[in-house]
Amino acid sequence: MNDANFKYIEDRAQSGYSAGIFVKEQSDTKYELLIASESVPSIFGSPNSFEFDLLQSPNIGKVQGKMTLEDKEIEFLLHRDNIYRLETFKGLLLDFLYLTPDFVGWHFTGTLSYRPNDAGAETLKGTMTITPMSVDNTPILDCRSLIQETICFTDVIPAYVEDVDATTGKTVAIVCDTAEFDITVSFVDEFGVEDTTSAVATVTDPTAGAKSGSVVFKKAGAGTKANVIAIVTASKSGYASATTTIALELVS
Repeated sequence: MNDANFKYIEDRAQSGYSAGIFVKEQSDTKYELLIASESVPSIFGSPNSFEFDLLQSPNIGKVQGKMTLEDKEIEFLLHRDNIYRLETFKGLLLDFLYLTPDFVGWHFTGTLSYRPNDAGAETLKGTMTITPMSVDNTPILDCRSLIQETICFTDVIPAYVEDVDATTGKTVAIVCDTAEFDITVSFVDEFGVEDTTSAVATVTDPTAGAKSGSVVFKKAGAGTKANVIAIVTASKSGYASATTTIALELVS
């Protein structure tokens, strides 16, 4: 027999780089990246099996039962931006998409929660838990039409801005990887409750073809608080928006 008949060249092996967990709410039409993570867990467990033992058979047989869905934990970088994003999804019934680098995916529904890990002299992390409720075991062979790209901030946006007064204020550049996006700004207090009286923002959206805009932050004239959190969002039709947070120190 010709040995060549048994040869096989595997040229499509892939690493987990660019894999991800994508998410959408029940009312959305497309998935977006949930969060940048160090691993992508599979919630698929092994199917249960049930034995049967017939007196007329020399073997003990088995039949396949149901698949057990498993809670999975994912570590993520613990910082204010990721916490703010996970808070928007916490407790909701969500549609998840487990996506491989070649756009094969599996769909499941469930909920998520998160917690901070112990802090030490190393990168600070948290743990997100995904609790699955139902799953479609049939793979989706091409998920490209089901997902949308997420706008990415390409220049560093400061996590803290000090000495924000009511006259000159402070200017922060907003630079993204796509052109002609819209910038929106809102403010929340230390507990995440909307704050409309402590600070104001003047937004300059990118000009035609440009990837850079800016925001000027000022203390509101009647504001009395010394600190507030700015929520800055870059959005564009056809893309999932990007959001970052900036802690402002307001001064008279």
